[in-house]
Amino acid sequence: AFSMGEGHGIAFAVLALAVIIAIAVYLVRAPQLAHLEVVGMAMVAGGAIGNAIDRLAFGFVTDFIATTFIDFPVFNVADIGITLGVVLALFGYMFLSPAAREVDATAELNARDEARAKRKAKQRGERARKIRERNER
Repeated sequence: AFSMGEGHGIAFAVLALAVIIAIAVYLVRAPQLAHLEVVGMAMVAGGAIGNAIDRLAFGFVTDFIATTFIDFPVFNVADIGITLGVVLALFGYMFLSPAAREVDATAELNARDEARAKRKAKQRGERARKIRERNER
C-alpha cells in the first residue's frame, strides 16, 4: 500500500494470498458477523487481490492518485479499499457484531478470577497435605 514494498513483488503477492486465505477462514469460522464486518473484509481482500495482480503482471503496483493539498503518499483505488476495509471491519466487529454484543467482559473476568482462586486453593491444599504426610513419617 502507498508505494511501499517496491522491488519485493513476489513477497507481497504471497502476503496478499495469505491475507485473503486468513480472511476466508475467518469469515467461514466466525459464528456471527455484522454485515459491515463482511463488507470491510471483502474490501480488504479486493484491494489485496488488485495490488497482487498488478505486482504479478507488471512487477509493481500502479499508484496514480496524488494529493496536492497535503503531503501524502501516492496511492491507488486498491489502497483505498484496503484502508477503508480495515476501518469498516474493525468498526463492524467492535460495535455491530452480534458476537461482540453478547460478551460480558466483567462476567468473563470474574469467572477467570474465580477459576484462578480455585486453582491456587487446590495447590495450597495439596502442599499442606504433602507437608502433613512428611511430618507424620
